[in-house]
Amino acid sequence: MSETYALSSRPFYKSCDQCYIKILTVDREPSTPFSSICKRVTYEKLSPFKQPGACEKIERCGYAVMNPNNTNDFATLNDLPLIFTWLMQNLYTVNTAITDMLNKSDVRMDNKLICFISR
Repeated sequence: MSETYALSSRPFYKSCDQCYIKILTVDREPSTPFSSICKRVTYEKLSPFKQPGACEKIERCGYAVMNPNNTNDFATLNDLPLIFTWLMQNLYTVNTAITDMLNKSDVRMDNKLICFISR
């Protein structure tokens, strides 16, 4: 059975270092082997001044992509070549048809879409 995931980037507060970084995320818990480089994380509120609207979905946790060479480190935009290499070695492909369709449409996801990947 085929699986498709949205690979995105989002700001993330690294409380241990007290800094913000842009991490790579996946839209839901992935199955193996992708799950071996993903970690469930809690998203802290980025600003005390931004309040969600009454009907706005509050995303409190999600799945971060970790650096395949050191799964204690979050993967960032600079790690994309490494992530794409790992994905291709594990038989994932970038689904350019879906990625192009959404990038060309008026539909916008909450986080900055990088691409869709399939296996």
